[in-house]
Amino acid sequence: MAEQPKKIGRFPIIGTLGVGGMGVVYLGQDPDIGRKVAIKVLHTTGDKEALERFKNEARTMGEISHPNIVILLEYGIDDNKPFLVMEYLDGLSLEKWINQTHTLAEHKKVLLNLCSAISFAHRKEILHRDLKPGNVQVLPSGDAKLLDFGIATGESTGLTATGFFIGTPKYLAPEILQETTHTKTSDSYSLGLLAYTMLCGSNPFATETFEATMTRLLTKIPVSLHKINPNIPIELSKVIDDYLEKDPEKRPNSPKELQMALELISKPSVLQKKIVPSTDSKDLRSQEKTVLIGESPKKNLKWLALTALLMVVVAVGFVYKNHVEQIKAQELAQLEHAKQERIEQQKLARQKERAKQEALAKQEQIKQEQARQEELARQEERVRQEQERILQEQARQQELAKQKAKKPKKKPVKVVKTPVKESVEEEYKPPVIVYQKPKKKVNTKPAFKLPELTPNAPNANKVALKTRSDTQISRGTTKSITVELPSGITIDKFKVMRGISEFNQVEIRKIKDLQDSLIEVTFYAQSNASMGDFYLVGFYQNKKTKPLIMEVTL
Repeated sequence: MAEQPKKIGRFPIIGTLGVGGMGVVYLGQDPDIGRKVAIKVLHTTGDKEALERFKNEARTMGEISHPNIVILLEYGIDDNKPFLVMEYLDGLSLEKWINQTHTLAEHKKVLLNLCSAISFAHRKEILHRDLKPGNVQVLPSGDAKLLDFGIATGESTGLTATGFFIGTPKYLAPEILQETTHTKTSDSYSLGLLAYTMLCGSNPFATETFEATMTRLLTKIPVSLHKINPNIPIELSKVIDDYLEKDPEKRPNSPKELQMALELISKPSVLQKKIVPSTDSKDLRSQEKTVLIGESPKKNLKWLALTALLMVVVAVGFVYKNHVEQIKAQELAQLEHAKQERIEQQKLARQKERAKQEALAKQEQIKQEQARQEELARQEERVRQEQERILQEQARQQELAKQKAKKPKKKPVKVVKTPVKESVEEEYKPPVIVYQKPKKKVNTKPAFKLPELTPNAPNANKVALKTRSDTQISRGTTKSITVELPSGITIDKFKVMRGISEFNQVEIRKIKDLQDSLIEVTFYAQSNASMGDFYLVGFYQNKKTKPLIMEVTL
């Protein structure tokens, strides 16, 4: 058996549910909604007949929708192999359910579900053609669903397997061994035999060899169920006997009669009776009747000869089919080996490509880190120069203040008066007033007054943003930070800066107002964002706030 794939189409594979003649059924999971699904994959696309049956199953299931028929969810092709995606059903296959003891009410529920499903398919002119316990799933609720429409088709049409009949031989109607036409009456026979097997516990025609099974199916009439188990109502037993008629003209052509017989069983005392599977098939077969289909001994002999010839042909066909399947299995093994080698080569190529991409990403990261360090060095140099300028300006201001303190006071103008002689004899002369020329004023007052500056002068008059959260953000993550705004200030917008430029590698995703001048700012740091400090700056009334320092980390 081929190795279980990890994925089929878009569905991851969890396990294997079963393997059949046409394909294998895997347990998968829908990646979008997480529900489990059953995925049926055709073994090979080389068999055109098998491929056509597979496509026919998809078309048929796409046409029908019924509570007791499995739902087809999707059809696709993966690695040149078609697959069907169906709903996953919990519970037990009817094949295992039959071997357990159940009440007549539980049997009634399962059989009514099957009658409803087959009646619906027949109204759509669809024949199942392979009714058997393995194609019925009993859910934990006790309801049943009909599976596998792989060989279902319209009436009077069909596909054959290597020239022979198709379907499970143990549940085929006798007329299918004589002619290839399958009708609604043939489905009715299979339904009746399925009901008999459920209530009895075993198929009355099953033997160890295929030839003996075919002979019994053609010539034996099974013992009535009521004789095997008195807990089975005689009316129901008679209806099932009618469904097992060898002559299709005497047989009901729909599930309606069986459905009516089941619905008439309504007494709780009858429905609660236990149906225990029978284990002694030899005693049952000793009570069987033998019948020959036909009207005259001559016709019966001819029929027996045809039956024997058919058995020989079927045996040869099975041997040939097994030989063909062995060849196909070898071819599939070779193809699978080549596929595995191709997968390994693709895996190695992907690993090399990933290593190359990682090396390039590392180089890019180193370049970005170097650029960041250079930008930080430039910022530090600008801050140092600004601090030196401020210190120089402060020293100049101090020097001017000292000079102002040493300036002498303004001396008054001295007026010298010449005394007048009192002698009359002396000639009168007016007093001479001598003016001292005042010294030229020196303007020691500065042309403009500079503010007292500090090392943080560029942001001295700006309002500050405060944070009540950790301001470190890991690359490739989203983080919300609580920011406290100054009282009475309304921020118009925020920007993320690094140096004098916007830092686009960190995005502001959302801003939410909180109470008491608090806001919540949600940031997203890209997976390739340069690590290190960056700043959050708010803008209000054509002004900026002081930068809030934040950091990008691994």
